[in-house]
Amino acid sequence: MWHLKAASEGYNPINAINGIAELIPIIGLLLSQIEKTLAPISFKVIKAGSMNECIGPIDKAHALNVCDILNKEKTTGVRFPKNLLIPGLKDGILLLGGTCSAMSFDFADRYLRLRKTHSSEIAITALGDEFKTSSVVFRTRQAAFNTISKNHHNPSDDFGKAKIQAMLAFHKRKVVEASEHIYLPHSSSVEKIGKILNRFQQGVFVIRSIQEAENQKDEVQGHSTILIRDGEKQYYYDPGKGVSEIESGYEATTLHKFLREHSRIWNIPSARIYKIS
Repeated sequence: MWHLKAASEGYNPINAINGIAELIPIIGLLLSQIEKTLAPISFKVIKAGSMNECIGPIDKAHALNVCDILNKEKTTGVRFPKNLLIPGLKDGILLLGGTCSAMSFDFADRYLRLRKTHSSEIAITALGDEFKTSSVVFRTRQAAFNTISKNHHNPSDDFGKAKIQAMLAFHKRKVVEASEHIYLPHSSSVEKIGKILNRFQQGVFVIRSIQEAENQKDEVQGHSTILIRDGEKQYYYDPGKGVSEIESGYEATTLHKFLREHSRIWNIPSARIYKIS
């Protein structure tokens, strides 16, 4: 039903057609089952980027300082134990070499600062050239982020949200609102993304996809990306690929494509969207 709502709010006419079809029981069921593979998408990569150079040693002294900064923020339910710091990021099954959170949060912070005095196009153009690769700075910050753990002495009611808030505190940013969980392989995941985006019309959003687990951080591995909805412009930043511009009317299906790709590659089927400021 999100198609009809989207169409009524000025989205692409395709939404209206899909919405009407979904009212017919048999056709609606078929559409919901195949939409995630056949749904129209529309985007173009406008700034290439990568996580090259994400493997290697860190600046341990700086990483310890980052842990101190994060712990001083005292986010409810979260702590960053220094004894969990590792000397460097390396490639492996658990994505220990990834710097996605460090890069994504830095990208979002810089965009929000640049946007105060520049258009969205100028801000994206300026940022794109600065995120072509990772670096020792991002490796070091990511190593500090990777120590994130539950604080059992001061538990959080929403540890997933608290984790994002705790890491964003490095940039003095906050989580304004968190979406419900999206299980990407489920047939209703496109519809759920559409409903969330109808609520999160404008702003900058962290998208965190994870493989859940019962451990100190409630996950085995994950991937962080950024969605920007600024006026008529929509951008998606993936540290592994760069910045893409998403055409209006294709928000849910295109975002679903990106997230499903992450899910297939890294087995990270659960995602949430966090509006930040």
